[in-house]
Amino acid sequence: MRAAWAEQLGWFERERFPPLPSDTEASQQIAAQQLALPAWRDPRVSVIVPVYGKFATTWACLRSLCEVDAGESFEVIVADDCSTDATPQMLERVRNLRVIRNQSNLGYLRSNNHAAQSARGSWLCLLNNDTRVTAGWLSELVNTFEHFDRVGLVGSKLLFGDGRLQEAGGVVFDDASCANYGRWTDPERPEYGFARRVDYCSAASVLLPRDLWASLGGFDERFAPAYYEDTDLAFRVRRAGLQVMYQPLSRVVHYHGVTHGRSVKRGLKRSLIDNRRRFAERWRDELLTYPAPTHAERLAAERRQGPGFLLVLEREPRSVVDPEFAECLALAFALARAGNQVTLWPREPARSNAEFRRALGRRGVELLLGGRAGGFSRALGERADRFRVLLSYRVTNEQELLARARGELPHARRLAADSPDGLPSVAHCASLLGVDDPGSRSGVR
Repeated sequence: MRAAWAEQLGWFERERFPPLPSDTEASQQIAAQQLALPAWRDPRVSVIVPVYGKFATTWACLRSLCEVDAGESFEVIVADDCSTDATPQMLERVRNLRVIRNQSNLGYLRSNNHAAQSARGSWLCLLNNDTRVTAGWLSELVNTFEHFDRVGLVGSKLLFGDGRLQEAGGVVFDDASCANYGRWTDPERPEYGFARRVDYCSAASVLLPRDLWASLGGFDERFAPAYYEDTDLAFRVRRAGLQVMYQPLSRVVHYHGVTHGRSVKRGLKRSLIDNRRRFAERWRDELLTYPAPTHAERLAAERRQGPGFLLVLEREPRSVVDPEFAECLALAFALARAGNQVTLWPREPARSNAEFRRALGRRGVELLLGGRAGGFSRALGERADRFRVLLSYRVTNEQELLARARGELPHARRLAADSPDGLPSVAHCASLLGVDDPGSRSGVR
């Protein structure tokens, strides 16, 4: 109980990020230094940053883009929407930056649409100016398209400046209201640590193929000047037969509310109410299949995952190529690639295994580190009845484990990993989960 209250109040160890500079501090930094973005002849990604005033905020964003290794080649296009402060002068202090100055004030949505027409990259990344990026943020987004099938759009894990989680993907309810999954909680909790399908991702940091953006016509201008345009875009991506994904390994700090404030009674935020109504009207039939706002948030957030596959190991693998576990991890990755909920539970967690855990999350496998004492109920909680398949692999005292599993995982079927043929095939697991065989694309038998 104490731990639950501590987390709710934010009393957990977390990374904290520098505050945004004041106008005075930013002015001093701008006068003292010139920033330089990487210069790529053929950038793979075009990063669109719309701005309107708030030069100090934009300076901090561009500074992070200059100083952090994105892990991918990119260009930055700033869409200056008729700023009246020191923004134009500040932008001149950033080398290798492409600046598009609107002839009239277009607003957030139309500024993105207009700037995207000048993009050179094969990928389009929409990035708010009130953000700071972290190492590898861009390559993790791009690589998500390689790790999963039929991805159309992927979004970052968004963090508040004090290190708390702002969003691990967005949730939409049947009344067109939305929620940022995990808001204000510990970003390192396991339910936020694996890539998965989501309803939408906030456009503070999202990536999609430029050709797809063009075929969809960009943001729909019925949502101008802003709000619900990113939710609508996600719905249209799915209507095109593609998936919307959340990638936790792409971490972006979002100083929420800096640009437009937080009140819906004034400024640009007033359009949020009108656009929610427009969104509800447009997607009325689709929303009939969505949960009510009273639905448990975690179940609502993970509902796009397929049926659950629980893999119990005696110990945590050392890496994804650990020879003792290589075959069972390949099975887990293949099932996750196809969109299933895959959870790995090592009974003996490693003391330090950061890279392996990052690799699991990147490829859509949830890792539980409850150990022996927690049991299934504590580890899986309200999701226990969603697991359809249980596979134990090289577990000691397996009969004791299975006896407990029968009562706590009522819908799970146990698969043998100790048969003469070794692990069950991907096709067999997929058939029990009720999905198509992903093996032909995964390279796994």
